[in-house]
Amino acid sequence: LYDSTEGDNWHDNSGWKMTNTPCNWYGVACKKGSVGELELSNNNLKGAISIKFFKLNKLKSLVLSDNDIDASILKNVKKLKNLKTLWLNKCKLSGKLPNSLMKLKKLSDLDLNDNCLKTKVSKKLKKWLDELNPGWDETQTNCLY
Repeated sequence: LYDSTEGDNWHDNSGWKMTNTPCNWYGVACKKGSVGELELSNNNLKGAISIKFFKLNKLKSLVLSDNDIDASILKNVKKLKNLKTLWLNKCKLSGKLPNSLMKLKKLSDLDLNDNCLKTKVSKKLKKWLDELNPGWDETQTNCLY
């Protein structure tokens, strides 16, 4: 994650690259030695998230709001099967939302607001999105980037 999102330029990268213990890194919370939460909002992350990141199978909360994240995260996030919280609002995401998002069966808190995502999606996906993130489609207008 650090290398693929220009970690040297993050606003706060305390502990990252200094220790092999992720539980001591800025924005990381662990439970029983496994990474359970990652909160790096407004931290100047830029680019595509490495495919290796999506092997964090105990991750329950991923909050990356207000960064410049590549939309490929939307295709790969389905691998994080234990996610309960996913906040990708204001991440400059664009493109189509994949139906595979619905594979996140444990997800109960979703924020995709203020991106530039295509709002034409399947009826099934729209219903799912409307339940988790009401009004998400009305906020996809800030497409000047």
